[in-house]
Amino acid sequence: MSLGLVSYDGRHEFYAEFTDYDSSQLDDWLREHILGNFTLSEMKDPYFEAKGNQRLFKGEAEWVVSHPKGLKAWLKSFGEKIVCASSGNTYDWVLFRSLLGVKYKEDLPEYIDGWSMDVISLFRWEGHIPGGEDFKEDFIGVQDRSKKHNALVDAHVARDLYLKLEAGRPHSNGSSTH
Repeated sequence: MSLGLVSYDGRHEFYAEFTDYDSSQLDDWLREHILGNFTLSEMKDPYFEAKGNQRLFKGEAEWVVSHPKGLKAWLKSFGEKIVCASSGNTYDWVLFRSLLGVKYKEDLPEYIDGWSMDVISLFRWEGHIPGGEDFKEDFIGVQDRSKKHNALVDAHVARDLYLKLEAGRPHSNGSSTH
């Protein structure tokens, strides 16, 4: 229903609200927590806006992906191979690849690394136990949770969680991955 991406350095954002999802699959939770946190609802469809290093889209998935400033162009614009990371990678990586029309790792574009990272697995690896609805926000100290489940807000939470874990590692070198 939506996609939020933020670069490793936090300076580049991509946010899309899709309009071609199957509304028959909506339940009360999705209406409240996902649709209720959409920020482009009032914009016409299709909609695109570039605000500095942020790209905002509302429209059908294929249009968002293939638009001249869309998802593929945004990913390619970094000029280096991107290692994708998310919290809940089991679902996110599959959905992300599906969005790009990629079934097999070998078919990924050259600018996307074939192996993504699950931030929650790293969280566990570092000895933390995920628990409760807000464990990520608690760990990084997020006070305002009013936009939780907005895809871009969740992307920032995953990034901040990763960075906090990375900073706590004795051999952290702050290497740049997106």
